[in-house]
Amino acid sequence: MAPLAQRERSQAVRAFAAGLSSATSLNRPKDWQAFERLTRDLYIRITGDVHMDLHGRNGQPQSGVDVSGVDQQTRIQVGIQCRGRGDGSIWTNSRLTQKELREEVAKARSFYPKLDIFVVLTPGPNDVRLKKAAAEISARHARDGSFEVQVHGWDWLEGRLSEHADLAIRYGLITVANPSFHDAATASAIAKQIGSRLTTAVELMNDQRSVNERFTLQSISKHLGFPDWRKLEAVAEGRSDVSAAELVNVARALGISEHWLLEGKQTPFLVDPGDYRGAEEQFESIQRVNPRRIIFVRQREEDFESILVAEIDDFRWVTFNWDHPTSSHVGGTGRYQLLEYCCLIRRLYRTLDHPSACTLHGKHLGRAEFMRLWEGNVYPGTFLHWGHNDQWWMDFAELADERVEGTSVSARELREAIRIARLVLADHQGPSKRDGWMRSQLVRAGIPVNERKPAARYPLDLGLSHD
Repeated sequence: MAPLAQRERSQAVRAFAAGLSSATSLNRPKDWQAFERLTRDLYIRITGDVHMDLHGRNGQPQSGVDVSGVDQQTRIQVGIQCRGRGDGSIWTNSRLTQKELREEVAKARSFYPKLDIFVVLTPGPNDVRLKKAAAEISARHARDGSFEVQVHGWDWLEGRLSEHADLAIRYGLITVANPSFHDAATASAIAKQIGSRLTTAVELMNDQRSVNERFTLQSISKHLGFPDWRKLEAVAEGRSDVSAAELVNVARALGISEHWLLEGKQTPFLVDPGDYRGAEEQFESIQRVNPRRIIFVRQREEDFESILVAEIDDFRWVTFNWDHPTSSHVGGTGRYQLLEYCCLIRRLYRTLDHPSACTLHGKHLGRAEFMRLWEGNVYPGTFLHWGHNDQWWMDFAELADERVEGTSVSARELREAIRIARLVLADHQGPSKRDGWMRSQLVRAGIPVNERKPAARYPLDLGLSHD
């Protein structure tokens, strides 16, 4: 992008500086080095410059700049000075004087590349006099085309970090509530929001459950290992001093997205986002969660896609976002993906399926239900905890198109998908392809690779010992 004209650049600088204010109570970083790293990571989010990094180390000349980068929208050059004194536990109490501000600005004038905005961050409170001094310096600089100066204290940083709670968690800053209070009226805004989301998640978990099967604070607390269920009640009401780490454990134990619980981002329930290079990688990911049940969910209309959902225990489910084709609506790559999915199902059966460990099931859902499940907007148990075990997955894995009954579009498409997978298999069982990329998958799936012609049946337990 070509450099902005002076007026446009001035407007961009003002736009970049706009809207940066206010909000909640967080702990300060544990030391000066953590403050610098936090600043870098926060400004990566603000500017979109993933290459932004720390500028030198203590004792090295830095021209007054600790972190620098380019705002990716406006192309303005930003330099940040993390101002404080490295004197152990009391570094956060250091205050910046106007003289020190002028000294930092003078150093920054020699920084290369030339800055458009110079920001001085301090761990102390916002200081009106410093902000006025910064505005006066900026006015003088505007006349000679030099950079704007900003000064922000911890109050400003709290406001920005409230938009990036994952950073606050990573650096141990987040305080869900003040541990000295026990009155809901004084709970922090963050605590109330988290409590509201936790309550919403439990309500979604209880959707369509009978009174006797409902999840209660008592049963959830027992599952979490809390000795007193009232601790969880306090979290739900937004008046608890539970730590961020404990909240992450709560989310993981219940199959709730931790980003959603802590920040309100993404969707309520856990979706594995893995962008796998193939079925082999997805198999390993499923195996790692140690499921007690795997459900092969197929959309019964339109796209006829399929996803896998794992039930871990009485509370936790994981939906695997990677979708598989199960219809004739495939191109060249999709034809191979049909056979890959067949191999994945067979390998899961041959490796994990055992009554005392893990069982495999199938389910068909309408498009609306399928999409809610796929996106993590519904508790998987709502659709999958009960109901008939649809054997479509077994017919598909055994390439038994003749067993698929019915005249519906869904049934016809499944039969066609199986026939296509059979054609791809026959091609790879031929002499020219026996050492190809699919061979290892076929072997692990228990499908012969040296047949002269396709077999009539490929039972899931073909070649397995039942001793």
